[in-house]
Amino acid sequence: MNHECTGVLCLLFSISTAMAQPSHWGPSQSSQPVATREALNDAQEVLQQLVAAADSVGPLTNDQDRVTASQLTNKMHQESAVITAWWAPQCRDTAITAQYDPSTTQFQDCVLSSIHRYAASLRLDLNHLSKAIDAKESAAIVHALKEVEDDLAIKAAHCSATRGGIGDSVILTIHTKQGTSDVSGWQVLILPLCDDSPNPIPDTFAKLSSPTSKEIAPGRYFVWAKNGSHISSKTPVRVGDSGGDIDWDLPIN
Repeated sequence: MNHECTGVLCLLFSISTAMAQPSHWGPSQSSQPVATREALNDAQEVLQQLVAAADSVGPLTNDQDRVTASQLTNKMHQESAVITAWWAPQCRDTAITAQYDPSTTQFQDCVLSSIHRYAASLRLDLNHLSKAIDAKESAAIVHALKEVEDDLAIKAAHCSATRGGIGDSVILTIHTKQGTSDVSGWQVLILPLCDDSPNPIPDTFAKLSSPTSKEIAPGRYFVWAKNGSHISSKTPVRVGDSGGDIDWDLPIN
């Protein structure tokens, strides 16, 4: 007979089991510098809070919503266990990694920046779901669960493909296009799809297109571009579930 664990106990069991396993890629968590371990633990705590929030959605108004919410929450438990199974966030700055000396301050700061970026992405998911739960509207809760589960699914797929774990990142390269031709001089902006704050502030790519690149956490985003008063349409982009870096053509209207 199969016995399935559910709720917070399942989450704690999955995470403790995953963390008990040795890292298969890069240094283990115990060998990381103290600041890195603390940042990883903070990010993991946000992930635990996100899955616990999914467990606590409370009674929903119809059977289909209850079934869907249960299925999504179970997926989130599984995805959380995958994400926390790996403890080797990377520094993607080639100038720093050329010598690959993890003891240097520059390397450690680069890794910490990547972990904080990843944790911020998880926090947006948590805030998005918590807002829907607080509203106590069944359809909105299920919709938010679908969105945050999809974001976690991308992160888990990226971990499975790269063994990068919490704090790993993806380089997103944007080519601004009119038809099949590159057009230059556009400022590219990016915003996590689950950022529903009242006045969200998008990040900008460091240089104008085209192309232009940015290091981001795996997940779902809106990307668009502007040139003076001209603004392109926002395009949803999935980043990281294939495991590799992404080249994306952004249409300019």
